Amino acid sequence: MPKMFLNLRVVGSATLALLLVEGRLEAQTACRAADDRSAAMVLALKRLMTSVDTAVVATRLSLSLPTVDQDSVYLIANESVCAQMAAVYGAAISVPRPDNATPSGRVYVAKVGSVYVVMDPAVQKGEWQVKMVINSSGSILARYVS
Repeated sequence: MPKMFLNLRVVGSATLALLLVEGRLEAQTACRAADDRSAAMVLALKRLMTSVDTAVVATRLSLSLPTVDQDSVYLIANESVCAQMAAVYGAAISVPRPDNATPSGRVYVAKVGSVYVVMDPAVQKGEWQVKMVINSSGSILARYVS
């Protein structure tokens, strides 16, 4: 088994975890890479934006999501935005945490117009993922599970 060392460094307001694995240095980023889970999240948000069903529109309004076209819904890969959103999300998870989950510090961040929808797969409530709608100032506008 390779030797591994973890070193945490504070860089501005973000924490950067560096993992040394057999002489290789790997950065632990706050942004999760695009995958099937993030694609499903973005697709669900796009459907939420385009539906004219009154119940769906009411849900969108209750979540403080702006009405935008599908092209304004996409996954973020900007490390500083992900780090900010991961910090807000992690601090907002109630204690005791849902299902004793601990935020990983690595999140999916979807941009929806002027706000962000944030999800850390390590945090669940039962079988559901805990998501938050957060504005660019770091204020939580809504929390929900889906």
